[in-house]
Parts: sequence; structure tokens; C-alpha cells
Amino acid sequence: MAGSQKELRWFAVYVTPKSEKKVAERLLRQGIEYYLPLRRSLKQWSDRKKWVEEPLVHGYVFVKIDISDRLRVLETDGVLQFVRFDRQDVVIPEWQIEGMRQFLNSGMNIEVSDELYPGEEVEISEGALQGLRGEIISYKGKKSFSIRLEYFGKTLIASVPMKTVHRVQI
Repeated sequence: MAGSQKELRWFAVYVTPKSEKKVAERLLRQGIEYYLPLRRSLKQWSDRKKWVEEPLVHGYVFVKIDISDRLRVLETDGVLQFVRFDRQDVVIPEWQIEGMRQFLNSGMNIEVSDELYPGEEVEISEGALQGLRGEIISYKGKKSFSIRLEYFGKTLIASVPMKTVHRVQI
């Protein structure tokens, strides 16, 4: 009986705050392929400045595994859970990981933003509209968005606090 071929795919895992590098080391010791995109940034303290390498995406480490290795990853100290959508682990296409590597290796100055912009699809995570999805159409001051919700053939516009929405994962 021939052994089955492992299907290696990329996944993202949430890790405990500020533990990305330690989790990466633990994964390496277990023989699990990982990717931790790092960027150099100049940090200012009261008495000095120093260049440090910090994660490009705080709170995440990417792992390339066969699904049969999922439990090994979850049992790694510092790993909280796999990034999931609709109760399924999100598979990250190889081209996205390679694109991130290419971008980081380009030597260009990199800034990271979690800001949401008009046109993006979001889900409301708190309040009376929790669970509803819509599209950001504009900013309303500094603390809220106008969001377009499409229901029953009608367009509804709601003003929603920024802290209560998050980007819909594709």
C-alpha cells in the first residue's frame, strides 16, 4: 500500500500578543514550515533610537502544513487558533505569501494600515445591527461610517461606529 501524498497549504494562525518570533522558533523546532514576515523600523525611546525587526502583521504567523498537522500547530505554545471564516480554516494562496515575500525583499519603505475605506465590505460586530454586512460608503466624522445595507430589494444607510465593524475576510 503506497503512502498518501501530503497536501501542503498555507494557513494563518493567531498567536498571543508579542509572541510571533517565539512561536516561529517553536514551529521550526517541530519541523513545521512557517513564514513570519518581518520589517525593520526605527523605534524612538526617550534616550535613544534603535532599528528593530518587528512583525509586518502583528498577532499572526503563517504555517504551511497538511491538514493532518493542524493539531500539532494548535498545541504549540503561543498559538491561539487558526484564522477561520464560516467555521473553516482560511487557506492562503501561495501567490499571496510569495507576493508578501517579494514586497518585503524589495527594500521599499513599508507602512501597514488596518484602515477601512469606502467601497470595502464590512460586517458589524456589535450593537443592534450585529452580524449584518454592508459596504462602507463614507466617513461620518472621525468615529463612524455610513454603511450601505442591501435588504429586501431596498438600500438602507446606517451610521455605525468605526470600532463596531471589521473587514469581511475573502
